[in-house]
Amino acid sequence: STGGDAGGLIGTIGAGNVGVSLCYAGGHTENGTYYKTQADDSLTPIYNVTATGYAGGLIGDAGGATITSCYTTCSASGATAGGFVGSASDSITDSYCTGLVSGTTAANAFIGDGGASVGEGCYYYSIINESYDNTKGTYTYMPPGSTAVTAFDENAQTYNNFMSGYDYANWAKAVPYDGTLATLYNGLYNLPALTFGESDDPTPFVAVHYGDWPTPETLFVNTPAGS
Repeated sequence: STGGDAGGLIGTIGAGNVGVSLCYAGGHTENGTYYKTQADDSLTPIYNVTATGYAGGLIGDAGGATITSCYTTCSASGATAGGFVGSASDSITDSYCTGLVSGTTAANAFIGDGGASVGEGCYYYSIINESYDNTKGTYTYMPPGSTAVTAFDENAQTYNNFMSGYDYANWAKAVPYDGTLATLYNGLYNLPALTFGESDDPTPFVAVHYGDWPTPETLFVNTPAGS
């Protein structure tokens, strides 16, 4: 938590030619979700990153940094928030995020604000930021902030593309704080913890994932219209 910009890995990147690659930030969940159950059974959102400025699951304000092959499972809340970055103006490729997002000024599931060029291989977990309209009986989803980002849980094809080459034998070991995850996944991280999208080599660049992540729905339901 900070009074300025905050991220799961980096708060703010200043001016200059900076590259961020092969990095991750592991979040915290409770029972596989970003919500804490209160004594009256109500649910309170868990935000791993909070800021009064830019908040991002990986980086708050990335400035002109180029970002590639990174991921984050942190949730983020700020004035302007993004599941991956709060703001960025250069490029992002081969990266993904899974976090819950909230913003008082602007919020998007992947990139909060900025003119960053989002390239190939960028994904987000859309069901985490869904809401239900009781009057219409329909679900809506927070936009990613860039049309180049794909919801890996939108349908079976997008999920298979996201997980292509990352079979069970290649899952990284996991050290979660959330005991539910250790039980469900036998001490393994069930999402790519690799040189994401850069080669066909399935060897993880992260041998052990520290932190939590949300448990996915086992069936593809509540998908956006047209999927």
